[in-house]
Amino acid sequence: MKFTRTALSIILFVVLLVVGGVWYLKTYLKQTHPVNAPPVTQKEVSPLDLRPAAIAKLQQLVEAGSDSLYQLRIDSLLTDITTGTLILKGVAIRPDSVVIQSMQAQKRLPDDVYHISLSSLRITGIGLSDILHRRDLSLQSIVCTHPQITVYHRRQSYNAGKRATAKDQTLFSRLQGQIDRLAIDSVSITGGSLTDNSDGTTRTYQNVSVALREILIDSTTEQDPSRFLFAKRSLLQAGKITLPAGKSRYDISIGGIAVSGEKQQLHIQNLTLKPQGGKAGFLRHQKHRIEVFDLAVPALTLNGVDWWAAAHGESLLAQEAEITGVNGYIYFDRRLPKSGSVKKANFPQQLLADLKMPLSIKRVRIKKSNLAYEEFAPESGSSGRITFNNINAVAQGFTNLPAEIASRPTARFEATCRFMNATDLSVQMEFALPSRKRGAFKVDLAVGRITPAMVNSFAEPMGLVRITSGQAQYAKAHIEGNNSALQGTLAAAYTDLHIMPLKAADHPKEGLKSKRITGTLANMLFVKDNNPSRGNNLRQPSFELNRSADGSSFFNFVWSGIRLGLFKTIGLPARLTE
Repeated sequence: MKFTRTALSIILFVVLLVVGGVWYLKTYLKQTHPVNAPPVTQKEVSPLDLRPAAIAKLQQLVEAGSDSLYQLRIDSLLTDITTGTLILKGVAIRPDSVVIQSMQAQKRLPDDVYHISLSSLRITGIGLSDILHRRDLSLQSIVCTHPQITVYHRRQSYNAGKRATAKDQTLFSRLQGQIDRLAIDSVSITGGSLTDNSDGTTRTYQNVSVALREILIDSTTEQDPSRFLFAKRSLLQAGKITLPAGKSRYDISIGGIAVSGEKQQLHIQNLTLKPQGGKAGFLRHQKHRIEVFDLAVPALTLNGVDWWAAAHGESLLAQEAEITGVNGYIYFDRRLPKSGSVKKANFPQQLLADLKMPLSIKRVRIKKSNLAYEEFAPESGSSGRITFNNINAVAQGFTNLPAEIASRPTARFEATCRFMNATDLSVQMEFALPSRKRGAFKVDLAVGRITPAMVNSFAEPMGLVRITSGQAQYAKAHIEGNNSALQGTLAAAYTDLHIMPLKAADHPKEGLKSKRITGTLANMLFVKDNNPSRGNNLRQPSFELNRSADGSSFFNFVWSGIRLGLFKTIGLPARLTE
């Protein structure tokens, strides 16, 4: 994850400044003071001030350590050895544009180029004895205020070997030439701003703060998975984050993000996905039918996350995700023309397989969420809406890792909710993960008591039919399918069913009109008013449906199959579902 990786860069930069400064003071004091020398207190007006020389040495270290790529500026450096305090103000690191061009031509430019500035950096707990005699350093605190960091990321092909080597190189191995052990009671970074420019895409993270406690950098902790950024306890936070829409035409924003290292936990607040310009503005840029999504997630928590891999963008691996209070909305407008071909590879397991980043979340829990599906039918000139309220669901086994797919080839999703906020509905889904091309799936659905009032709100505009009487005691469906077709069975127990076909009125404001003669004939000749009929078993008709070239998603495809099964159950011609 870019936020965590850049936070790691801030901390690495701060630690390197500390180690470089301590190394210089250590070397200088050894040359100018005997072991039994009295404590030295530096004053800002002292003509023998170490500060100009220390700043110059730090600048030299940065330039040499970066192969002349970066230049360091420090406006002032204040030290008081007796109180163990070191303060740097107006710190900035900037790349040299001439060197950038030269390194690019020589194929030596790093993938990431940084612009870094700090308002102030305060270090406490630097003891004179430690500086003079020890490679084992212990600091009380590091406080960094208002860091402003911009990173320009361009993945250079000639750096592939360096990237592979860097994966195995820890922070301790980079510092090993200067120290054997570095312990810091606390590191605090406040008021930070991170701007990430990756291959033309810009992301900004405001109000970044980092709090680390009980940091230990040595040979015993360099590979310790229980520590995050070498700290026993850690918390990273950022304020509102806006991600670029790009070609998707969706605006994505995050209200806040927090990372707890010792808990291996990521918490995201107020995640939203919005179509640019609303659904009307979004659809103006579409040539063919496509579903429009609008999503609001108040709280999302990932537990058991592999942070080192996520920080470097290598993978997203977690034991569990918990999502609470989601409000989702899907809109489908059939006024737009069909695309002319069936859209492939947009089922859940296919989208997962196409991700470039390895992903595995063992379990996803969804709580107290809502979903609404709205479809505009040109035949009626209006929309119908289906709602699923108070959704509680569990998804397991969703991964694109080959080893996990081999051992657990099926991902499962189970949910309960209130259908139309009036009756209970449960659903179980299975997705064949190895079936990347076919997108094989299974769906089992069960719904409780259904009344005409519940159905007519969407049956009239979407199906041009009104239920005038009747009541269903329950309905169950089983569907199996893939990216191209589905088949299934549906069982619905109901009594005293009568329907009225509808048509659009001559004037749109008049709404829908009843086709009374057609309705009378339909109820007499086609509609089966009871299931089961007297003396017969419950009808459970089978149905088959080829996926149409209308830009529909997995959800729309399954809904179309259920609608076909319902029409066959009550005896209506299948052509009415088209």
